[in-house]
Amino acid sequence: MSTVRADNQQVIKQEERQKEKFIKQYKEVGIVVVGVVSLIVAVLNGLNSNIYSREKKVETVSPIVDNVARLNQSFYSSQIQSNPFIVTNEFSDLFTNTLKSMQRCELSMRGFYGESGIGKTTMLKESLRLLEPFPYLLVSLSKTTTIKELAKLMNLVVDDEARWSDIQLAINQFIALAHQNQKGQCPILIIDNANRNRKITEQFIDMVRENTERQVGLLIVISDGYYTGLDTAGGRLWTTELLEPSHEFGVKYLNKLNLTNNDTITRVLDITGTKAVYLGYARYCLKSNGGRMDFRCLETIIDQLITRTIALLPNKIREIIMTKAAELIKDPNGNHTLPQYITEETEKMIYRSNILRQGSAFKSVVIFQNKTVKRYFEKIFK
Repeated sequence: MSTVRADNQQVIKQEERQKEKFIKQYKEVGIVVVGVVSLIVAVLNGLNSNIYSREKKVETVSPIVDNVARLNQSFYSSQIQSNPFIVTNEFSDLFTNTLKSMQRCELSMRGFYGESGIGKTTMLKESLRLLEPFPYLLVSLSKTTTIKELAKLMNLVVDDEARWSDIQLAINQFIALAHQNQKGQCPILIIDNANRNRKITEQFIDMVRENTERQVGLLIVISDGYYTGLDTAGGRLWTTELLEPSHEFGVKYLNKLNLTNNDTITRVLDITGTKAVYLGYARYCLKSNGGRMDFRCLETIIDQLITRTIALLPNKIREIIMTKAAELIKDPNGNHTLPQYITEETEKMIYRSNILRQGSAFKSVVIFQNKTVKRYFEKIFK
């Protein structure tokens, strides 16, 4: 019995030492966390380390030299600074206003979702870059992200072990120091690609909901055109769907490529739509053709991207999509719906293909994801 009691006391002492170590580490580095595919932290104002100058460049300031060195591989230094070709759209204002509300402690949680490639992440990071520095933590999740990876990149792994409670402890300390150094402002946690690791996302949401004083903002960004919500303690997360950017964004993007002829702009947008990832190929086809737009190059690339997307789908999903696409082209004014016999999981896979989506007014009605996809099928079925 005495041996068991001694073992228990030893375990308790070991856990206490771990907690003390975690707290000490985070006080020393000013709560800087880096990593997880792209994990970025803006350090608290008023602490003895600040990773941003007025020009928003990364500075190697003691005592966080190692962590800032990692940040040199981040979006800010590797993309914004070396690749300034960024055209903002309406998402930028949306994210900026949301972040400001969270910073003022007026908004606790908010979510945005939409298909991949429309520019959500780029605009989010641009909004963060343009805002004055404030304490925030940005985590970009992948399907394979684990608690251990998170903890390791936060320097919380002890004896090759990591627990969610360790991460909670570190973030709670982060929140406490933020309020200690910035009165009247709330720190912000941002989870990008939240749908790719639902379990970890839900743990972050629950952690914020358990903070009854709501001393931290949580912004969730979901790369999914079909989002059914996260059922967590306290109800569903309030979310807004983001569709393709406006026509004005497409024109502004092409103007920045020195394309000003209205006919050229119209023809390019007929091929690409305003989806940011597609517009990026307009830049490639312009540059590869000596400064003149190669429409055939552009159309071939976009068609190949859509063809590949469809080809990678399971046969059952692909057959339903092709059937519905044919119906939509041949009878564009009809109210077309998915077959009633399909399962909920099949329905999700169809809508997550970025080929078809639910109608805005009637969720049971099927429509094309965007004009680019519609143009693709018009060439096949007309």
